[in-house]
Amino acid sequence: MPFGIYLLPEGGITGHEGISYGFNLRKPKFLGPENLLFLTLSTSTRHADIFGGGAYFQMNRRLGLQLGAGLSDRPMTYYYGLGYNSSEAGESFFNRISKWAGAELDYDLSRCFGVELRSFFSKMEARNSRFEQDEGLALVHAGNLPYGYPGKSRGWSFKAQLVHNGTEETGRAQGQGFQKAGISWFQGTDDQDLSFLQYSFDVQHFVPLWFTKRTLGLRAFGAHISNQGTSEIPFYRLSTMYRPYSMRGLSNLRYYGMGNIGFSAEYRWPLWVAKGREDLGMDAYVFTDIGQVFDHRSDIALDHLKQTAGLGVRFIGSEGKYLGRFEIGFSDEETTVSLTFSQTFQHHSKGLLYGNDPTKRP
Repeated sequence: MPFGIYLLPEGGITGHEGISYGFNLRKPKFLGPENLLFLTLSTSTRHADIFGGGAYFQMNRRLGLQLGAGLSDRPMTYYYGLGYNSSEAGESFFNRISKWAGAELDYDLSRCFGVELRSFFSKMEARNSRFEQDEGLALVHAGNLPYGYPGKSRGWSFKAQLVHNGTEETGRAQGQGFQKAGISWFQGTDDQDLSFLQYSFDVQHFVPLWFTKRTLGLRAFGAHISNQGTSEIPFYRLSTMYRPYSMRGLSNLRYYGMGNIGFSAEYRWPLWVAKGREDLGMDAYVFTDIGQVFDHRSDIALDHLKQTAGLGVRFIGSEGKYLGRFEIGFSDEETTVSLTFSQTFQHHSKGLLYGNDPTKRP
C-alpha cells in the first residue's frame, strides 16, 4: 500500500464462531529505521471481534520497547468444565471479554540470550452469550458454576522472562533451539485479596533429518499458578490451552486448570521451491500435540493426556523467511481450519506489539 504499509488478510473456520475474517496492517520504519507499527482487526459471522496493535521502538543496539493495547470480545467461547476430565457432554458457551494495555522492555544480553520485562493492566468479564442461549454456561452447568461466573476482574500483571533463541531463521530452522522461562505476578485492583504467581517454560529444538531441509520440530511447554491471596482465582484467569500453547484440533480455551503441560512434534518437508533450497516456496508438515491441564502435580498422568493431530502448508518467502501457514487439525471432538501468520513453534516474542491477548497465555 502507499507510504510503505503492508496489508495482509487473516481468516479461519471454527465450529460455533463461524467464518472469521480480517486483516493486519504493518508499517516498518515507523519513526525510525528499526521501528514498527502494527494493527490487527478481525470479526466473524458470530461477532467474535478482535482489535489490537502496538508499536515497537529500537531504543539502542540492545534495548527495545513495546507498547500495546487491545480488545477481544468472544460471544461464543467454549466452556466444558474445570480440569483435565471436563467432558464433551458439558459443552456450553459464554461471552468472554478482555481489554488490556501495557508495555514491555526487551534487553539483549548477548546474540542469543535476552531478558523481557512486561507490565500490563487488564479488565476481564464473563457473561451470558447472546447466541445459542439454550446451551449457555449458566443453564448447562447450573448448580456447578465456576468461580467468577458471571463476573468481572481487573488488575495489573508483571512478568520477567529469560529467553534463549539460537535459531537463525524463522522459516526452515534446523539444528537449532529456542528456550524460555518466566515468572509473572497478578494483583487485583477491584479485589485486593486476588493475587497469584505463575511460572512458565517453553523448550523447542529442530532436528535435521536425512534429506536436506527435512526437519523434525520437538517442543515441550508448561505453566503453573500459585495462589498468593485469600480470594479464589476466577476461572477465566486460570491456565488454559491457547496459541501458541494450544492443542491444534481443539478449540482454544478448551480446558482450565491451575497449570498446563504440553508436547508437540512436527515433521516438515519442502513441497515446492522456486529455485535452489533457500528461496521462496511452500513446505508441507504433519504434527501431533499432546497435553493436559492440572490442579495438582499428581494429576499429571499418561491416561489424562489428550492428543490431537493434523497437517498443513507453510509459506516461505525469500531468504527462507516465514510468511504464514494454512492448517487443518483433528481431534475426537472437532476439526479446526485456520489461515494465520503466526507460528506455534518459534512464535514471535513481541506479543504486545502484535495485538496478542496477554490474558490467555502465561
